[in-house]
Amino acid sequence: MELANYKYIYLLPLEKFNFCIKNISMLYQTFLCIVLIMHCLMNKS
Repeated sequence: MELANYKYIYLLPLEKFNFCIKNISMLYQTFLCIVLIMHCLMNKS
C-alpha cells in the first residue's frame, strides 16, 4: 500500500516532467534548424 502511494505521488509528476522536457528539446532542435537555415540563406545572398 505504501509503495503504491509512493509510485502515485512521485512517478506520475515525473512522467509529466519527462514529457515536458522532450517537448522542450524538440522545440529547441527545431529552433536551431531554423536558425541554421536562416544563416545559410543570409550567407548566400
